[in-house]
Amino acid sequence: MPARKALVPKYCLHKPSRRAYVRIRGKVVYVGRYGTDESKAEYGRLIAELAVTPVPLPVATSDLTVVELIAAYLDFAEGYYRKNGQPTRSLDNIKLAVRPLNQLYGQDPAAEFSPLRLLAIQEKLAAARQTRSYVNKQIGAIKRLFKWAVSRELVPAAVQTALSTVERLRMGRSLAREPKAVLPVESELVDATLL
Repeated sequence: MPARKALVPKYCLHKPSRRAYVRIRGKVVYVGRYGTDESKAEYGRLIAELAVTPVPLPVATSDLTVVELIAAYLDFAEGYYRKNGQPTRSLDNIKLAVRPLNQLYGQDPAAEFSPLRLLAIQEKLAAARQTRSYVNKQIGAIKRLFKWAVSRELVPAAVQTALSTVERLRMGRSLAREPKAVLPVESELVDATLL
């Protein structure tokens, strides 16, 4: 039986930020601007350490920004939300949900994201006259992003615990508009269709 070949993590490009990263034992580590000698040297250093270190390399998560967290989550989601080799609509929905998160708090430390910041995103979406159900869905997707981050030890568990206190919008208690009611189809239309 042939020996298993050790896989070397690839030097990758994060397109939105134009930064290079490498995924080491499930964690994304950014190494600098893509294509630069400095980022390639940092990548080489990490790979060399990985080759001689039997335990996972420490990754400093205290400096992880929200945009870096979003990038790591989207990398995960692109592989996870697939059916028959094709991305599902869930991936598009996640990208829509993280857009206001990135716009408002992209450069902030991910570990400092708080319920007040999540409420600000919720209020922004409601003020834009999105439907209540849409706003609730988007806020739920952001909460799932931070739950995933906690499971990967990218942010402290206290962040997810705090975000879980943000409640869904209730009918008639926000600026969000209510979705139009779905009415039954008229019987004449059903009869005409069946003919």
